[in-house]
Amino acid sequence: MLQLQSLFKNLQPELNCIRCQKLDCSRVSMIMALLSQDMFPEVITKILSHQAPWANGAPACCLFCFLVTLFVISSIIFLLIFLPQEPKFTITDASLTQFNLSATNFNSNNKLLIYKLSLNVTFRNPNNKVGFYFDRVRVIANYRKKRFALVTLNNTTPFYQGRKNTTVLHHVVLEGQQTMSFKEKDDEHYELETSSGVYSIDVKLALKLRVRYGKIKTKYFKPPTINCNNLKLSLSNHNDHRENGGLNFKPVKCKNIHIFTSESGEVYR
Repeated sequence: MLQLQSLFKNLQPELNCIRCQKLDCSRVSMIMALLSQDMFPEVITKILSHQAPWANGAPACCLFCFLVTLFVISSIIFLLIFLPQEPKFTITDASLTQFNLSATNFNSNNKLLIYKLSLNVTFRNPNNKVGFYFDRVRVIANYRKKRFALVTLNNTTPFYQGRKNTTVLHHVVLEGQQTMSFKEKDDEHYELETSSGVYSIDVKLALKLRVRYGKIKTKYFKPPTINCNNLKLSLSNHNDHRENGGLNFKPVKCKNIHIFTSESGEVYR
């Protein structure tokens, strides 16, 4: 709302100039009054309920007045709808119940990782006018920048997230085994974390989604992978995690969210 008031304030000199020239532009004054009271729906109604100023042979200057008014309204609509905030993603809870690395018989650099990781992922939509259709959600887990797990949430997607809504995906489980190529420094890092009892795991979200602006829906697209890095997880059994309520885990806010902006910061049009 402060952005809209600032926009109106910046346009005030131009509108005052129009009135100083004593143009027949009473409708501009009416709209200015409505805007100053944040009565945006009334602005639209008033404009649409009157004839265009040049319909009865009014001077061409009033066409300019009308165009200024139309610009103000268009700017308001743009700010309200077409500059939404990025959604928020957070790993709110996580438990690691298995994370065993062992050598294979094929190659000394190949290691077999047996794992079981459970996550709660929170999606939050902070927008008043924009909703999201999540057609596909994939969760990827990396260790030492090497992928060891990928799961597609077929039981959860597709789903729609409305305005000002929070959706929690409970018990996203990544379980199985994966052969990984480890160098000596990777082995040393794993042994060090095993000694400390805490493992550092990176989680990524790969989305396919559509955006809803009012009644308009975009085609589906795939934004850049969202990073939820550096989850600090200690090995625990399921009962211990349930009894402790997952209090040992510190929630991780995800980054690299570029649904409405590019990675360079450019706003998508």
